[in-house]
Amino acid sequence: MHFPTEIVVTVIFILLANIFPYQPGQTFVVSNLKVLQKQYAKWEFFAVIPFFILMASMVYGFGNLFFWMNSTPEKSKALHFLITPNLYMWFAPATCLAFAIIAFPMSFIFRLLLRERYDEYLHYTNLKHGFDGVKIYRPIALMFGLFAIVSIFLMSDYTVEISKKQIILNDFLTTGEKEYDFKGIKSIFFVENTISKDQKAISPYPHYYVKFIDGNYWNTLSGLNTEFQQDEIMKYLSEKSNLKIDTVSYLID
Repeated sequence: MHFPTEIVVTVIFILLANIFPYQPGQTFVVSNLKVLQKQYAKWEFFAVIPFFILMASMVYGFGNLFFWMNSTPEKSKALHFLITPNLYMWFAPATCLAFAIIAFPMSFIFRLLLRERYDEYLHYTNLKHGFDGVKIYRPIALMFGLFAIVSIFLMSDYTVEISKKQIILNDFLTTGEKEYDFKGIKSIFFVENTISKDQKAISPYPHYYVKFIDGNYWNTLSGLNTEFQQDEIMKYLSEKSNLKIDTVSYLID
């Protein structure tokens, strides 16, 4: 399996070198790759350590920050339940945002360590790979940053609100709401397992599935933070809609 992977990586590096060829913007005292390698190869290897530490720290920090900011709104007195995205969902935009800005703390650390030799270190890494890393990183970072911003915007509005009179769904990919009174609920299922798309594999994954008369549904596998309230929420919906919660092994919708 390693051989095809090495071929793919090599081809990608060749393409990048042709699309984003490295052209030094200044004259360095040393431009011999072997000489530079003796000085900076250890620093390039060392860069992996702070990269993964910073990425993990930022993903964890951003994810928890977004979760906290989104899960502590002022709850309306009219609402019995306000359900927002769970922590694991917030790790997705957190990862994208972390990747988009990782270059800044990495650059700061290596500038502190290498000082006036930092530019030569960048020259070595670009010379070694044959392409300009900064030119490649900028558009990719911008794309990840935009994805993070859009995801954060959509997720901050991704909620289920349950009051005495109705249930309001605000889906992830929309900014509008769908309101249903409790008579609009068609069925409520407790599903013990999930089934694969090809309907050949079944995995234990207990969850609830609420279907509405217009064909829309709310599935507690959708990433909303209901882990500690699922039973309570479904019992409330069952009472309000006068529907029994049916238990099924799996559900094909």
